[in-house]
Amino acid sequence: MQKLDPMNVKFIIRKNREIGGFVPIQMQVTLEGVRLFITTGQKIELEYWDVRSGRAIGKSQKIKVINEYLDKMRVDAYRVFNEMKSLGEEITPEDLRRNLTGRNEAKTKNSWKFAISSIQMLKSSLV
Repeated sequence: MQKLDPMNVKFIIRKNREIGGFVPIQMQVTLEGVRLFITTGQKIELEYWDVRSGRAIGKSQKIKVINEYLDKMRVDAYRVFNEMKSLGEEITPEDLRRNLTGRNEAKTKNSWKFAISSIQMLKSSLV
């Protein structure tokens, strides 16, 4: 018997929102069959995106930074989900979104602010 995972996280690009050759990357969270899209704030050239793996492809420093950022977001999503689950809270897609984006800071720390500032500092040092 196959056990269904109550939450799944993957990254997708929005081809219909291409600007200047770059497309935005979104995190798609599926929670008990309901999809939730959260922007990552990252953009990538279409040719450097692998749809199957949901990751940037290449060996440049910029690609590595993007993939590390996406890995951090994935880990944070599962961490927040598990924290909410362990507290016995009802987990709805909107509650999960609020906790992930820091709009519900009373219940969880917003570690994404630190991650975003770190990524921005790294990006500025690459330019």
